[in-house]
Amino acid sequence: MLARSFFVAALLFFQTECGFCQNFTWQIKPAYSTREDKSFSLELTDDQNSKRSMYSDSRAVLIMEARYEEGSNWTPVVEPAKENEQILLKALEARGFHVDIWRDLKSAELKTVLADVFSNYGNLPDGRLFFYYFGHGYTLGSPADSNGTRTFIVPVDSPDPHLDANAFRSKAFYISQLAEYAKQATTKHIFFALEACRAGAIIASLGAGGFPVAPKGYLLSPELQNPARQFLTAGSAEQDIPAKGEFTSMLVEGLAAADFNEDGYVTGTELMQFVFTRLPQRAPGQKPEYGKVGSQDGDTILGPVNPQTHVEIQNAAIQSTQFPFCRHPDHGLEGWSNSQPWSADSDWRGGGSDPLSFCNSQKVQRERAFPERNVTLVKTSEDHRATYNPFKHDEYRYTCQFLDQWGPIYKEARSASCGHL
Repeated sequence: MLARSFFVAALLFFQTECGFCQNFTWQIKPAYSTREDKSFSLELTDDQNSKRSMYSDSRAVLIMEARYEEGSNWTPVVEPAKENEQILLKALEARGFHVDIWRDLKSAELKTVLADVFSNYGNLPDGRLFFYYFGHGYTLGSPADSNGTRTFIVPVDSPDPHLDANAFRSKAFYISQLAEYAKQATTKHIFFALEACRAGAIIASLGAGGFPVAPKGYLLSPELQNPARQFLTAGSAEQDIPAKGEFTSMLVEGLAAADFNEDGYVTGTELMQFVFTRLPQRAPGQKPEYGKVGSQDGDTILGPVNPQTHVEIQNAAIQSTQFPFCRHPDHGLEGWSNSQPWSADSDWRGGGSDPLSFCNSQKVQRERAFPERNVTLVKTSEDHRATYNPFKHDEYRYTCQFLDQWGPIYKEARSASCGHL
């Protein structure tokens, strides 16, 4: 058995009078802030019992633009914003981030808050920052224009750009300004996640980077300590995305599952790879994009795959010397030993149905026939024709593509499930 480094996170939650809390000044106070009664540092300890401080502070900012003003022609997105906020807040606080949330900011408020965010949290040389925006995005101009295109994130009081482009421009916020904030910041690692239409436009000014699989031990490598400014967007520069999209749910899912090198932690590079490769499978046609500022090759440590309390982590460190490695369902799923693609065809039929209803019924039948298999609907399509006999009759044909997977392969790890050495 190959020797493996075992990393544990000491996410230090000290109940004190908060002598270590930093004082930040806000012109517009957040709607929500994590209590400042504990440390938000991150420390790693390897199996040689050598400790290293990774971050002295961990901050997350969520900008939720949902209640767009009546008559502005921007659709309110209140329920999706609430759902995304709840799941992100829980995931980030569990990974040791102090979270600040601002909701429904008007133009002047948004610009003030962003300036304060990067004034306060953009100057943490030994810290990390997770920045998330949810709301509308819009692009003015076209590639054929002499000035090209200009993409904006949209405050809740922005006017309709179709009626008054100049008024809209004065209210909205140039998305490229976020990249400028990132370039000017001195915080060690910053990760941006943007769920807005056309947000991929920001990637054009950045380096694309790549997804090399980092070896175990990478978390304590000198390269990771270099600055990192990482961007991930829900769609491309030309793409309008649905308000109730899959981007944020997959972002949260990736915080617990994007551990490609199986060292127990998820980094910014791993999360970008996870969303970039898997979101188009879940939401066909949606094209997330990613990038980074310049040639900086650091990487944000976003947290452990399974956040635990300090006591549980210490117990895990003790267990690493007591239990052998094994594969067990308690460790989570790594993959499948067997897979089989298949398809279903409705043949031509009258209206009154839709491809998703037909495909879901085929999925249910397959799951009943093969209960040991995991059945995934990969793609649906619909064809149409008109027949005359003698009157016009519309007919539809639905096609579904599926993937069956069975024979689970569980992750290899040390735990009490493996028995004692």
